[in-house]
Amino acid sequence: MGLGTNIITDDQNTLYVKTGDSMGQSSIICYNRAKNWGIIILLDQRNSKMRQNLLNEITTTVLK
Repeated sequence: MGLGTNIITDDQNTLYVKTGDSMGQSSIICYNRAKNWGIIILLDQRNSKMRQNLLNEITTTVLK
């Protein structure tokens, strides 16, 4: 998954996000330190489109 972390912010939230594809699998790690929650999603197939769609849904829902 590499070393870089994406940071997504709005007026009330700061999300730390890491996504990637490796060895036939996809994964998403997303957390909010201030609100003390996190999500880890592991997919057993390498599907970057599905991974990106899931990440978009997560960020849209959380940042509402």
